[in-house]
Amino acid sequence: MTQNLFPSSSLKDTFAALRADLLHEHGPRISTMRNYRFAIVQYEPAQEFALRGEVQRLAVELRKGGWFVLSISLRQLLLDRVRAEDDDFIERVTEMERRTSARDQARGREYLKSKLIPLIEGKGGLADECATMIRQHVKDHRPPKPRPPARPPPGPAPPERRKPWQPEEDAALTAGWVAREGLDSLAARFGRSTRAISARLVHLGVVGSRGDARKRG
Repeated sequence: MTQNLFPSSSLKDTFAALRADLLHEHGPRISTMRNYRFAIVQYEPAQEFALRGEVQRLAVELRKGGWFVLSISLRQLLLDRVRAEDDDFIERVTEMERRTSARDQARGREYLKSKLIPLIEGKGGLADECATMIRQHVKDHRPPKPRPPARPPPGPAPPERRKPWQPEEDAALTAGWVAREGLDSLAARFGRSTRAISARLVHLGVVGSRGDARKRG
């Protein structure tokens, strides 16, 4: 007979140790080895209801400690899968297992396993269903992402670059200067600075320098 890897202890002692690990001041430390992300509790079938009570009490304490707790009953999941089969699945499998076991108990167990294992293992099995439930639970309870800090209001827009001078503008500027129009007036008419007007007059050869243009004002 194979001996248990760890000596048995009462459910209260087992859950007290698990509680101390999960609610440890330095963070969760699950399993005796401290290198697995799960814990396995061995118990006798007669302890089923006592175990459920311990699980419920631990779940309450974990929630108080800020944990998001999801309880999954593998028994219930398997029963739901069995009930989803044909209406006579349970009666048919039970009867066949009983008849087979009457001749050979090992063959009876193998027959029962052949009917139940496809409901438990492989793609779409209980492991996949549990993983789906956990992902959905995490999604439903994930805290909202913090909003990024508000951006400061935009500063003043940079000054627009002046459009290039057009030939008709050059002609009008030259005519206005010849007509003795001053820099301030020309600047207002063309929507440019007096500096830009004087520079354009020099470029066109209308005046010799920007200083000459400023003399008129």
